[in-house]
Amino acid sequence: LLKPIASLMECGQAHVADYASGIYTADIVEPAKEMSREAPTIKQISQLQISDHAFIKRSNGGWTYSTVLEIEKDSITFSVDDFGNGKTITKHRWLSSIRLVKSAEDEEDADEDADSTVAEEYSMSISSSGSDDYSEDASPLASPVASPSAADMKAQLKAKLQKKKMDLKAKKKDMKRQAQQAKAAAAEAKRNARELKEAQELELKLRLMDLEEIKLKQEEEVEKERMADFEEKKKKKLAKIEADYEEKRRKKLAKKKAALELEKEVEKERLRIIEEKKAKKKADHEEKKKKEEAKVEMKRLQKANQQAAALEAQRQAELVFQNLEATMMATEISKKYQSS
Repeated sequence: LLKPIASLMECGQAHVADYASGIYTADIVEPAKEMSREAPTIKQISQLQISDHAFIKRSNGGWTYSTVLEIEKDSITFSVDDFGNGKTITKHRWLSSIRLVKSAEDEEDADEDADSTVAEEYSMSISSSGSDDYSEDASPLASPVASPSAADMKAQLKAKLQKKKMDLKAKKKDMKRQAQQAKAAAAEAKRNARELKEAQELELKLRLMDLEEIKLKQEEEVEKERMADFEEKKKKKLAKIEADYEEKRRKKLAKKKAALELEKEVEKERLRIIEEKKAKKKADHEEKKKKEEAKVEMKRLQKANQQAAALEAQRQAELVFQNLEATMMATEISKKYQSS
């Protein structure tokens, strides 16, 4: 709301009494110059430097006497008023939107053109008047006065040209004086417009301060409401956090209690398994011991049987040996008996 008001005031007052003799003097660093008649070339425009002056074409079709603010590769920025506003012209619009300030050479060429134009006009007028005189006085007997010589006519023409040139210079000085007066009037009008603008700006600032005060009050009310809502939300959030914490704590305790109960059951089961393992191990040990004792007993019995068998075999062998000895003795006795 506030920004458009300031923009409207600037648009309405920034261009008051800025036109003098058809030329908008935006940057009054020095008196407004005349615009060159010749259209500049791209090379001439590219030779402009920072703080140089030139004329730029505005949106309304008028030409503004401006100062170069910034130069880029493909664009030049000019000042358009005394408030820091600028206009950037790209390279493809340089020839149509930029004109250079008329130089001293241009003014001398203009004076020479004006002098040559005046000389041509006077020569044509004199030649026409001379032809009329000669037509009227075609007969030498018509007048006793002799016709002027070429030197006299040349001197008269030169005097007339000199007088015309002096009149033209006086007229030019008068026009320059009028232009300076117009510029002074424009500067005065601009100063008055600037003072009016300063007063309006001051009034606008006061209105803006009032609006800002109202805005601050509204913002204060909104801030109070926001703080009240924030406190209410904060209380609700704290209550919810406490309730959630209590619920989480209760669930955690219940979960911990269930975990302890489960741990006790697991411990009981572990002890039972250990006792079972111990009993099984003891039974296995007893069974193994019995098996080892049985093996030892079996080995002992086998050894005893082996010893008994060995003794029986030895006894049988002794019996056989005794029988063999008896048989041998009987055979010998028989042999002895037969021989005898």
